[in-house]
Amino acid sequence: MVKYNSKGNLPQNADYYALLNRSDADWRDTVRQGLVFSSAGAGCLNYGNRSLITGSTTKMRWQFRLNDINNSASDQHILAEYEFSSGATKRNWSLLIRGINNKLGILTGNSGGTTNAINQDMNYTPVDGDFLDLTFNSGILTLYKNGVLVDTKDYSAFETKIYNNSNPALTAGGRNISSTNSYNGSISNFKIWVDNILDTDTPKFVAPMGDKQGIDLISGTIPTVVGTVDMTARADDASYDCEENGFAVQGGDIYSKNYAGTGYAGLVGDPDKIYYPGPYPNTFTGNWHELTHAYFDKSDTDIWEDYVRESINYISEEPNYWHVSELTQDFIDTYVKAAYADKIFVGLDATDSDYAGAVMVFESGITADQLKDLNFWRKRKYFPERV
Repeated sequence: MVKYNSKGNLPQNADYYALLNRSDADWRDTVRQGLVFSSAGAGCLNYGNRSLITGSTTKMRWQFRLNDINNSASDQHILAEYEFSSGATKRNWSLLIRGINNKLGILTGNSGGTTNAINQDMNYTPVDGDFLDLTFNSGILTLYKNGVLVDTKDYSAFETKIYNNSNPALTAGGRNISSTNSYNGSISNFKIWVDNILDTDTPKFVAPMGDKQGIDLISGTIPTVVGTVDMTARADDASYDCEENGFAVQGGDIYSKNYAGTGYAGLVGDPDKIYYPGPYPNTFTGNWHELTHAYFDKSDTDIWEDYVRESINYISEEPNYWHVSELTQDFIDTYVKAAYADKIFVGLDATDSDYAGAVMVFESGITADQLKDLNFWRKRKYFPERV
């Protein structure tokens, strides 16, 4: 599954937008232009106690995109698990843009929580659209901008660990005690790793900001708004997570696919609608199949639920065209009506990898044991015509 990289994965052209305009308002008005978190220095999102750190850690990693920057005389906090109020413990951390010099800064506290251990800057001045990747490894900070190394600082003489506050509140776009010193612009693509910080490791926090709620795709946490924020702001360089991975709608709210790809983060109960990842036929060769069997006419209301005709993949002029993302058994089970549920099956065939799926159609039902029999599949598969 694609893990929101950038809009660069998607074809931004006239055909692409025309395709999106064929879908309904839930899709078109929420993700088509790329949603981000935005605040004019007046608010943040509070995720509560996520307990990202157990005791202490020598390794952390943060990623985020600064879609829009408006420098200020005040510090602008980007991400934090740090209590700034008078007398509070100073364990944990915060990333910010300094008001005094507009550079990227980091704050961490000492083990006793009595003072700052690291209160330093990176040799980098943020620019609109920059995608930042900052790593803390035993006091050594490494910063990449748009995939290019820009600075390394050794602060191990100050501290080699980041400590856990007993009750830290994770906040995005500001700090947790008030709406002051919030980020004065728009941000997206948040990720945080703790202890295990490689690309192949699962993050502890992922919030693309593409769902109007800022849901954490790892825990499903829907944050509380502190102060005033704008979750309907848009940016061309946003994450486009919903478009790339699909989403659900319930009561007018958007729920992104969770990071594991097995459900929708933060969703309780059944969704009103499900939107599978969008098709991009002008960019990916061979991602469409014309299924000529009569069962695969999406306009047939006796066979297919209304959902299939509400999907972005539905082309009324070509109802037998199916996008490769639809040719999974989960998709078929969701869209096919009960009378045909035991007649249409989809599966991978390792002996013919040129095809994304092997589609089987039966006039009568088959048994569960037959479905597990690979030879049964190979003898009876129905291959679609390539488009």
